[in-house]
Amino acid sequence: MSKNIFYIVGREDIRQQVRAEIVTQTRQQVSAILPEFIPVPLCKQVEENKQLLCGLRTSLANSESRTTNQMLQSSSLDEPFAPIYMPNGKISELFPVDLRSLLYYEPDDMRTLMKDYRLAEGEEREANWKTFLNFIGADFEVASAVEIVQHEKLSYPYN
Repeated sequence: MSKNIFYIVGREDIRQQVRAEIVTQTRQQVSAILPEFIPVPLCKQVEENKQLLCGLRTSLANSESRTTNQMLQSSSLDEPFAPIYMPNGKISELFPVDLRSLLYYEPDDMRTLMKDYRLAEGEEREANWKTFLNFIGADFEVASAVEIVQHEKLSYPYN
């Protein structure tokens, strides 16, 4: 009788080991074959699509801002610019409110602003102003705006 108990217990152990081995091998084989059917994990696809959607929203907002900036009158230095987003989806802390504020920027601030938007910096301030204004879609005659600002500085020496 003790032989039969040993035989039943041994047989049950073997069945459990076989089942465990089948589960292990099945998982390994499915893991090896699954990338052929789903090359990019779904969670990674979701994340990539979220980033793409965020980039598209930023591009759309920038396009709308450039359209708005294009309609600004060059005769007014105080009309507000529509903001442009940087590649990281944020607006630069140095983004100018209007043309007047841009023309009053110190060289270091202008340099930082150009870097924020990954724009090539020129040797002269006027070239940087033109580059930035072109980038944001504003079509201003920089030379005439500079003359107005210089006149203001002469008229108001305490600025």
